[in-house]
Amino acid sequence: MKKILLLLGSIFLIILTAFFIYNKTIETNNQKAPKEYLHIVTTKYNNGENDDDGVSTVLYLYSVEDKKILSSTELSEVALYPVAFQDLKNEKIYFSGSDNRLYDNLYEYDLKTGAKKQLTNDKILFNDMFMVNGNLYVTAAPEYKTVTQPAVFDFKTNQFKYYNEDDDDTWFHSFSYNYTTGKLLCLTTSDSEMRSQRVTEVTHIRPKKIFLMDLDFKNPQYVFETEDFEIRLTRQLDENRILMATDPFMGASEPRTLKILYIDSQKVEDFKIPGIKEVCSFYPRYNGKGLFILGRDEENNFGLYYYDMINNNLNNIFEGYTFPRDYRSLVDFVYSVN
Repeated sequence: MKKILLLLGSIFLIILTAFFIYNKTIETNNQKAPKEYLHIVTTKYNNGENDDDGVSTVLYLYSVEDKKILSSTELSEVALYPVAFQDLKNEKIYFSGSDNRLYDNLYEYDLKTGAKKQLTNDKILFNDMFMVNGNLYVTAAPEYKTVTQPAVFDFKTNQFKYYNEDDDDTWFHSFSYNYTTGKLLCLTTSDSEMRSQRVTEVTHIRPKKIFLMDLDFKNPQYVFETEDFEIRLTRQLDENRILMATDPFMGASEPRTLKILYIDSQKVEDFKIPGIKEVCSFYPRYNGKGLFILGRDEENNFGLYYYDMINNNLNNIFEGYTFPRDYRSLVDFVYSVN
């Protein structure tokens, strides 16, 4: 009798285990892959021909999954540098805009109603803009400040909370978020040091530091610093690898290229992309399968490209796309995962 009960118990355990594995497999298969988008910032001539009457920002939303432009939205005039990001959940666009062609402020565009609203009343230079978990992050320099630094926007007070309001020496040249590590990646240099005689007359390279920090601007982790070459832009590939857009020195005539940093060993290597001559901006995909690049191909054509790192294929995202007659320029883009 005991043997029978033991046998029945073993069979029941096997069936229960198989049922659990089956359910987990179904659950895994039913999980949808995250949606990936590019928020592409362009400008247009207000008079359709030249800059005489100013320029305005146009934001294109591109679906990585569908490989197509989903929408284009004309926003407003911009005085300094255009940045924009689409909040897909709330159907709004946040962007830098101007009503006087002298300085910019933060604006909101409601895609449902078409209403535009000015959120700040300041004189701001913007450089980066993206959203994570419903929070809007920028790098910006308000009036009377020299350097751009990270800030998060408080929608209740319509004010920016800056990384360090008392620091007017540290430039943040690159600021991005990695969806794999959940960290902010920062590239900085000292304003006073970059203006020193040693840099301006001898090295022509601004000493740069790279560090990671949490979304609340806490727990900074410095991972690399150098003045062997000029770092322009940084993006994190994974826990141990960071890609850097670099020049040999300031004012170099050579095309800007990529290098890869291995954090654990501090080893730096060139990172070649077949078919790409120069890299101006870039973002890796969260899954490590590819890289989006704003730059020039080997025929010197400026555009936005996708490099498939698995199959070593390069494609122009705007291949076959016709821009409107008043199109002026492709400025930059931001990658997001929803």
